Amino acid sequence: MIPTAVEAPGVSPAQVQVGWGLGGIAIVLVAELIGTKLSSWLFLQPASRQPLAALMAAITTTPAYALAAVVALPVLEELVFRRVVFGNLAGVTGTFGAAVISGLLFGFATDPAHWLTATLVGIVYSYLYHATGSVNAPLIAHIGTIALTLGYAFTH
Repeated sequence: MIPTAVEAPGVSPAQVQVGWGLGGIAIVLVAELIGTKLSSWLFLQPASRQPLAALMAAITTTPAYALAAVVALPVLEELVFRRVVFGNLAGVTGTFGAAVISGLLFGFATDPAHWLTATLVGIVYSYLYHATGSVNAPLIAHIGTIALTLGYAFTH
C-alpha cells in the first residue's frame, strides 16, 4: 500500500499503537459525553438511546450481527474515514483541517441525528491515527468502545 501523509513520517511500534488504542477508548467516551452535553445545550437535543436500542434489538434477533457491529463496521469506517479521507487530506489541508473534515463526514454518515457527538468521536479517531501513524490505534479504540457500550447495555 502507498503510505498516506500520516503514515509517511513513520509508524509507531505495535505496543505503542495498542496503548494509544486502549487509552483511546477512554478519550472516545469523554468525547461522547462532551458531544452529548453540547448537543443538549446548543440544539436542545435530549440524549437518545434509540440507535443503541435498535442495535441491541438487531443483535438479539440475529446474534451474528454483533460481529458485524463490533468488528466489520469499525474496520470499514476506519479504513474509509481515517486512512483514506483523513490520511489523504492531511497533506492538503493540514492535520486539523483533515480531522474536522473527516470527522464531519464520519458524523453525518454514521449518526446524522447526533452528528456533533459523532463528529467529535471522529476527530478523536483521527488524532489517534495521527499520533501513531497507523489505523490500528483508532481501530482498537473504535472496536473497544462499541464492545464496551454493547456489553454494558446488555448487562444493565
